[in-house]
Amino acid sequence: MLSGTKFAARLRAAWTWLASLRIPPGPIRSLSQINAAMAILLVALIGILVHQMRTPSSAVEFASALERTEIPNLSPVSPPESLPASGTPLFQPTLPVGTPLFVPTPTFTPTPTRTFTPTLTPTPTFTPTPTPTWTPTPTFTPTLTPTPTFTPTPTNTPTPTLTPTPTLTPTPTPIIYPYESRPWAAFEPEGSEHLWLSNSIIVEHDRFRYERGFSYGTDADGRYILHHGVDIPSVEGNRVRAGVDGEVVFAGADSGIQLAYERETAFYGQAVIIRLHRRITTPIGLLPVYVLHGHLNEVLVETGTWVTAGDVIGTVGQTGVALGPHLHLEVRFGRNHYENTVNPLLWIEPLPHTGHLAVRLVSRQGRIWEAAHLYLTSVATGRRYVAQNYLLEDGILWDPYWGETTVFGHIPAGTYQLQARVHREVVETLVEIEAGSTAFATLTTRE
Repeated sequence: MLSGTKFAARLRAAWTWLASLRIPPGPIRSLSQINAAMAILLVALIGILVHQMRTPSSAVEFASALERTEIPNLSPVSPPESLPASGTPLFQPTLPVGTPLFVPTPTFTPTPTRTFTPTLTPTPTFTPTPTPTWTPTPTFTPTLTPTPTFTPTPTNTPTPTLTPTPTLTPTPTPIIYPYESRPWAAFEPEGSEHLWLSNSIIVEHDRFRYERGFSYGTDADGRYILHHGVDIPSVEGNRVRAGVDGEVVFAGADSGIQLAYERETAFYGQAVIIRLHRRITTPIGLLPVYVLHGHLNEVLVETGTWVTAGDVIGTVGQTGVALGPHLHLEVRFGRNHYENTVNPLLWIEPLPHTGHLAVRLVSRQGRIWEAAHLYLTSVATGRRYVAQNYLLEDGILWDPYWGETTVFGHIPAGTYQLQARVHREVVETLVEIEAGSTAFATLTTRE
């Protein structure tokens, strides 16, 4: 705000300037223009005066300053005799063009104190607090709907990855023998025997011989399939006798009827099966017994024929699955089936001056040591015989009278040392073999 002294000085300057104005001679273009200019000047003066008079101190100063101010006389200008032509300005100021007429007034208009009110405008910045932008959270729920994409994890359907597990089943093949296998017979034999088959089976033989290296329940150290009988080597065409009285229940080729493995046909080639005229007594009753003669070159009897021991029933051959001419002899009991076989040596009468030895080699838990080797050595002569514990599969059974794990057949009578080696353990005992009968011995390991 201007002090009273300063305001009086400016007013004096304004009057001086107004007095210096000279209206040039000539006609006045428009009285309305003069009136308008004077009105503007008067309004400006009144505005400044009101503004200054709002404060008492300023009013006092202004009054005292005004008293000291000498206002020049404005001599009226006599109107000209004639008005100037149109287009001639009413008066021509001596100030340069563009100089404002009243300089102080514009300083008052920008009372920008009003510009302070826009400070309220930032309040709308609070309105964008539409944190309700969280409302699009429903868009989050659709992200849950794709979770069903987890159900098509049919990666579970490829559980047929279990099918390759059968590749594990062949792993039992590398079993380390001797192998402690299934529980075995534990009964004590009563000494009953069933030596019902004649040892004079092949007419041209002077005595009975069998292949010890490929006996019942063995596979010749893995070279052949597991043996369900005994082989009697001979010459093709030699005559084969019936070793017992009985009825011929089968005679001819076994092709298509599967006398052996169900997956094999013509396994025995030409064969004759005789059902014995007597049955064996077992804890479950009397059971039938069958004797099979396989790999014959020709069959000389018919099904349904009754034969007696010594009757010729065929000739030695090598039909079916056979390596060289020989007679395959097999004993079945309970039913005429490949899975019901027992060791034939315990059914064949021993040669003169010989006997059989049935052995049971088991672990401390009473389990058979599959494929364990046993050695029988004569105390008198030092001659040694070798046998092997049975390997097991369906159809390899212990004898119902003996419960053995292997058999030494047709051993000269005398005293023998029986020994077995299972891993690093050696078990042994002395046995006595009598001519014409079957002896029994048990060996049990500490394992």
